[in-house]
Amino acid sequence: MKIGFITDSHENVGKIQAAVEYFNQMNVTRVFHGGDIISPIMADHFQKLDAQLELVLGNNDGEKFFLKEKFGAFARLHEDAIECQVQEKNLLIYHKPLFLNALIQSRQYDL
Repeated sequence: MKIGFITDSHENVGKIQAAVEYFNQMNVTRVFHGGDIISPIMADHFQKLDAQLELVLGNNDGEKFFLKEKFGAFARLHEDAIECQVQEKNLLIYHKPLFLNALIQSRQYDL
């Protein structure tokens, strides 16, 4: 299984399109977005992903209701954090650096 990560896409359509194209070419099966998508309109670009998409909201994502509506049709959108296991590795994806050092020192997460 190949996984991909993207964060802080900030409505940068060119970079989003390039990332989606790259993930598709590399046969990535699961992509995590670490926040700051910004606009619900970006869902149109992310929907072209051949992979499962999971997103966490960031501090600049103001249109949370519409982001949930647009992305909810094809992706999993999390309010604060994504905590999951991928191939026996514990992942935590969130946007805000609060408690980052404590989380690292806990050694509870591999990534």
